[in-house]
Amino acid sequence: MKWILLRQRHRLDRERTRILALVVADDVGQLAFCDPGIALEAFVRAHPEITQRIVNAIVRAAKWSSQEANREAFFEISARSGYPASGFRFDFEGQELRYRNSPLIDDSILEHYRFQAKQAKEFGLIRRDVDVTGWFDRSFLDKALTSQGLTHYWQAYDASGKPVVAGQ
Repeated sequence: MKWILLRQRHRLDRERTRILALVVADDVGQLAFCDPGIALEAFVRAHPEITQRIVNAIVRAAKWSSQEANREAFFEISARSGYPASGFRFDFEGQELRYRNSPLIDDSILEHYRFQAKQAKEFGLIRRDVDVTGWFDRSFLDKALTSQGLTHYWQAYDASGKPVVAGQ
């Protein structure tokens, strides 16, 4: 399985982040997408145009939810997940929406998953090392960002959580 797109940005202190799930079924009822941006490779191969449309919509939604003018509306919509709007207000306090709702899969995200895999082994949840290299396919995200003129809308971060300077 390749991960194609979305997740909410996790702070480096590993604070809890709630993420709404996206579920899409193919024409025979097979689960194709579950959780944000996780897709079955067979579905992606069979339906690249549908996959791209879904990713395009997710990026449009990420842009809307990254705009400070939409902060309160974003919390109210997010509260439909069962987690109260007041909880979202508290969790997002003092943070820019553009940071928290970025769809980018940058080096900080990759490091986050490497760290989680390492912890899972240390805690005895898994027996072998896990290499997350190759888990993420950024091609649909890159196309969506380019087609919507958003290639520089969100800040990318390096593995240590520091902002990446454009052109590096």
